[in-house]
Amino acid sequence: MTDLPALLLAQFERAAKELSDGATGLSDMAVDQDLRNWLDGEDEPLPWHDRGRVTADEYFFVTTLYGNMNLEGQRTMIRKFFGPLFVEAAKRDIRNFRPDTPGYAGLRSSWMKDRLCTMAAILRRRGCSMQEYVEGLRALERRATSDNPTPALDKIVADHGATGVKTLSVFVRDCVGGNCFPIDLRVRRQLEKYNLPIDERLLVRMSLALAQNPRELARIFYQAEAEGMILFDFIKLDESEPSVFYTWEGKSWLKEPSRNPIRQMDTLKFDVFDSDTEDWEPCTMTLEEDGLYHWRDSEGPGHWWGFLSETRTHAYFTGNYINPDGHQGVQIFVWPKA
Repeated sequence: MTDLPALLLAQFERAAKELSDGATGLSDMAVDQDLRNWLDGEDEPLPWHDRGRVTADEYFFVTTLYGNMNLEGQRTMIRKFFGPLFVEAAKRDIRNFRPDTPGYAGLRSSWMKDRLCTMAAILRRRGCSMQEYVEGLRALERRATSDNPTPALDKIVADHGATGVKTLSVFVRDCVGGNCFPIDLRVRRQLEKYNLPIDERLLVRMSLALAQNPRELARIFYQAEAEGMILFDFIKLDESEPSVFYTWEGKSWLKEPSRNPIRQMDTLKFDVFDSDTEDWEPCTMTLEEDGLYHWRDSEGPGHWWGFLSETRTHAYFTGNYINPDGHQGVQIFVWPKA
């Protein structure tokens, strides 16, 4: 740990202390109950296999469906698919997910289906259950060192050939109990606030250097943002950074990063950050006969449409959206001119 820059470690220690003063990190022992409490709430409980624990199969399914949504949006989608897709179609066993398994329609992102099917293929090929796979990851984790701080996470990422690792990291954190520090858009905002690197392995190493549990610290960073989600009553039209404001489930405006567009004859191309995949995703919108730019999902109900306008200092794209999972609302992209 001695190769960690002293100034960076001090910055991380300050952030951890300030955020810890305002929130208590959820302990590893309380994760099962917390997950069930959150997903069940005051509604009819989900058909869990065992009310006393969450199985490895249940954890993998639920964490795969975590997405770039507010907490209620995540909860709504997981509750919607848990019974028909996980319990009925897959028979509570990740090994039963195949590309032709019924019930994927409406998932927020197509990669969620791919992730479930990939995990299933890995398990079938190795002749093991999800629980046996988890035990293998835990055995690897017991050999963690300062030079190899995240062996369980590294293994599952390699097995999947994954580039977007957030949900795999959450699975390792909550089910496996391995060293990790999941970075979604909420955690990213806190890291940027404290001028800390967006580097999961480094965050784990710094946590261990401070004799802190990286899983609990990661939950504190997440909770700080989740409890104080940045909601806007008004849209800031003079943003200095490319941004998108959007309504979600009738609540106030949420804000996420964007990138300035490339304008061609009849197309508008720009990138939006997708914290599901922890990467920038390209979007191409085409000008149609109605005078509006449109994007349509070729495999589902997804549809964005709107018009482009500009001032001397900014360009704006304003319109409606329907995401692949059916959620819809209004969005306004604010792009400062160079």
